[in-house]
Amino acid sequence: MSGGQKKGPSLIPKTAADKSQNKYINKNAAFIHSYLEPGDEATVFISLRLLQNDFQCFSEWTKNEMDIFWEFNRDIHHLKWKELKQQGGKGQNKAGYAPTPISIAQYNKPAFTSTLDPNTTFIELRVSSKIRVHGFRDKSVFYICYLDRNHQICA
Repeated sequence: MSGGQKKGPSLIPKTAADKSQNKYINKNAAFIHSYLEPGDEATVFISLRLLQNDFQCFSEWTKNEMDIFWEFNRDIHHLKWKELKQQGGKGQNKAGYAPTPISIAQYNKPAFTSTLDPNTTFIELRVSSKIRVHGFRDKSVFYICYLDRNHQICA
């Protein structure tokens, strides 16, 4: 454009530059579900980031088992950590997801577990009467590391 010429009207509306009008990203999504609340007030958040598929894969699960897992995933996100912990215990005191602490030494996967802090406590969560998932908590995130569709990983 040579000097003195005016620009024509822009094809991009001025509102596109107005960040307050952004309707696609909810900047406060994490706060809506108490994801960043301190300690046990935080909402449980599930991550598959560290899932170890050398023990078991979702591909081995039936459609019904997958439906049960996705229901578990959907429902557990409504709990705070303090509520989940209350479902633990021994014998008849166990309820719901029945979180059970398990020593890292019980997992025969040294290639993975050796990369973790040796004081990491794994937790087994009940997905159904038979299905379990195993992982650990870091802040509000529960990292699922092992799938256990037949409740046999620590047997």
